[in-house]
Amino acid sequence: MNLLKIAFLATVIGILILAILSQNLEPKSISISKIDLKMLDNYVKISASIKEVIKTDSITILTIKDLADNSEITAIMDKGDVLKGENVEIIGRVIEYNESLEIEIEKLKII
Repeated sequence: MNLLKIAFLATVIGILILAILSQNLEPKSISISKIDLKMLDNYVKISASIKEVIKTDSITILTIKDLADNSEITAIMDKGDVLKGENVEIIGRVIEYNESLEIEIEKLKII
């Protein structure tokens, strides 16, 4: 009975530690030019400048330009208030839409 309590306690503590650590993990920063099909469905972190903003009823479509090498990619997000020319840090998932790679934004921070 005592061993069962220890095992249960160790399991609960392990799950709590994993939950805390998973909130603090971020993907490695990458250049837009290095995004390819091998990265499909993986998360990336990008520092970029917003080149174009298109707002629809349900989403905002951004064309973003890498701050390091001027490469570009389309990024989509739920409705958001961002402006052309702002520098941002984006964390998102690489997706494919109409045979082009895009970033589905999960987190956007103005820098």
